[in-house]
Amino acid sequence: MTLQQLKYFVSVANHLSFSRAAEENYVSQTAISQQIKLLEEDLGISLFDRTHRWVRLTRAGSVYYEYAQQILDLAEMAASRARAIGSAEEQKLTVGIMRGLESIPFVEQLLDFQAAHPGLEIQLTPSHYKELRELLRDGQLDLTVVTELYSVEGYPGRRQHCIGQAAHYAVVNRQSHLARFSALTNAQLTGEVFCTVPLAKDSWNLFSHTLEEKGLKTQRLIFRDSLEAVAFEIAFHGGYTILAEPILRQLPFTKYLVTIPIENELVPINLVWNESNTNPALHSFLSSIGAEENSGRDTVSSQVL
Repeated sequence: MTLQQLKYFVSVANHLSFSRAAEENYVSQTAISQQIKLLEEDLGISLFDRTHRWVRLTRAGSVYYEYAQQILDLAEMAASRARAIGSAEEQKLTVGIMRGLESIPFVEQLLDFQAAHPGLEIQLTPSHYKELRELLRDGQLDLTVVTELYSVEGYPGRRQHCIGQAAHYAVVNRQSHLARFSALTNAQLTGEVFCTVPLAKDSWNLFSHTLEEKGLKTQRLIFRDSLEAVAFEIAFHGGYTILAEPILRQLPFTKYLVTIPIENELVPINLVWNESNTNPALHSFLSSIGAEENSGRDTVSSQVL
């Protein structure tokens, strides 16, 4: 017994005609008759009474017809579900998120999207800004979630969508003359030693240009390999760095550090992706949160995270 034989049997039973069943299935009447004969031989029963004038189901054929219909329906349902799951399993969405941003509402949106797409694999990679930018550039990530101190306008082929803003903080040690202030201005930071992680030349050019636009002129720059090393440098040797509020959660040595908000300073939290990325899972997700149609270099969200 095969599904094809069941299909032919149900077709003949529906029409009570071998010729019309043949037309419906785009085969010859002989092919229909042969498959029905093989099915009857396999079952060891007659499914139809037939003469030259009419065809009708036997009592056994009527019972078999009810189950045959159910089997075909279940087979179609199984195939449909398997195709849907198989299609989703072939899709993967790789997202890199800046450490400290794991608790922002965007992560809930990502989880909701995964729940609505069974079988879709989502890989979430927490890391620091430099590594995320490199992974995105090399095509190892579909999407990054980062705090941006400057526009991605300097990087051709990138798109961004602002999902919120975060307060900007200066980080100093507790012995610093700045530690007594409840808030700071950019002017107060001018002339101080600035400590940060290494940046690529193009990134640093954009970053330093942004600092100058904000009126921040550093006395000296110190580069350290990680956020932890930056915190250690400031805690025990002085200077300052600037971080978005969510990133402050990652700071070690907090016993020796003071974080102070910078007045009237909000840093955008952006989704960034490559324009050339054709991953359907990426574009489906971006569309689901309204990011694709609103993406650009001037998109701003008023939500403070």
